[in-house]
Amino acid sequence: MISFGHCLGKLPISLHRAQQLKIANQDTLFVLRSPVFLIPLIPVLSQMIEPVRHTGATVVGRAPYTCPQGTAYTLAGDGCAGAQDNGSVRRPDYFWGFINGVVYPTRPPWNVAGVDYAVGYSGTLKDPSVPNSLPLCVEGSGNTRRIDADVQPCVLDHFDFSLNGGYCFKITGANRNTVVFSNDLFSHGPSNCTEHSGWIFIDRDTKANILVQDSEFDDNYSSHSNGAITTSGDGDITVSYSAALGITGRLENVNNGATGSITNKYNYVEGIGNGEEHGEIVEINTKEPYVYNENWNNYYASDTNCCDTALLYITSGAPGPQGPGLLLSATASYNVLIARANPTQKNEVTVSAPIWVDTTFTNDIETLAVDNNYIDPSGSYHAVFVYPPNDTGSIGAASCVGNTSLKTGLPIKGTFGSKSSVLVCR
Repeated sequence: MISFGHCLGKLPISLHRAQQLKIANQDTLFVLRSPVFLIPLIPVLSQMIEPVRHTGATVVGRAPYTCPQGTAYTLAGDGCAGAQDNGSVRRPDYFWGFINGVVYPTRPPWNVAGVDYAVGYSGTLKDPSVPNSLPLCVEGSGNTRRIDADVQPCVLDHFDFSLNGGYCFKITGANRNTVVFSNDLFSHGPSNCTEHSGWIFIDRDTKANILVQDSEFDDNYSSHSNGAITTSGDGDITVSYSAALGITGRLENVNNGATGSITNKYNYVEGIGNGEEHGEIVEINTKEPYVYNENWNNYYASDTNCCDTALLYITSGAPGPQGPGLLLSATASYNVLIARANPTQKNEVTVSAPIWVDTTFTNDIETLAVDNNYIDPSGSYHAVFVYPPNDTGSIGAASCVGNTSLKTGLPIKGTFGSKSSVLVCR
């Protein structure tokens, strides 16, 4: 049974955005915004699902939440107002000594993910091996399970997927339904998953959306996967309010033939790339049109990481049969991007550039926004870099304003790139 309260107007219930309060035994409690309804359980769209979050209104048993940096940026979307009360990862001293003892002379004025509010899972996690604990959309046994996205609702909530050697999921489906991972922990154990494509893999010819929220990927550089999440299918991937610690490869990897979008927001990454795999947050290797958004995140490459091209690698395809590709749009705004120097590497470079825009191999980016990011490029050659060694690709409408050096507090300005691939930062 689903219980609804505070519904807006008289529009069909499926049009409203709900707040998920509890998931237990396939019963789900939601809160909307007006009279109370009791209706049968229905398939839940991804945009309707949110864990209990701060809304400014009083919730029974909860005090109104105060964001440490105030509310000037909450309406702009800094994520604090929507964060859970508790999460598995928070670094309150992040700008004041947490990172190699560095005290930064400046910091972003907004509430930063993993610093001013916690991200990751909260509450007690369940053992997935307990019979009938997983939803009906999950099939199979052992470490690798299949998820049929067309069996709805498909919500995997409050599970410890690090148990029993670690769990991986291969997602199939034909109707672009949504699979939700909420308040889950992913980590490889001694007999970890053997999927080369990470913990969550969207199979080729699959049409499904993936929503990961309030979860943690804790790898300790032990996996051999290209990405924590990998897609070869058609669908939108959204990761929010989540933490990734010690990731060998990428947070998300887009294989050739994949279509759709990636949206990352309100996430914290600490340590990515150890030389076995490039550690970009996302790498897109498809010739199909794609959309890529990175907003209000906090990404940190430590002084033990190495050999990465970028934290934000904004490109639409690699050489070979994958390219040329097309990014319909790409945004990188209101992020904290830190690349610390690695003394064991040539020129102490951890990441070539925290933001690397690439239009080689005749790749095109139709619209691009690189705005209001705070960057420490101590372990990089550049803070922002555009790489077109020839004139085969292009950048269309572009903006680059308000970017700031964490080291100096000064704006990051300049003209990057050449010919038809130019980004002017003011």
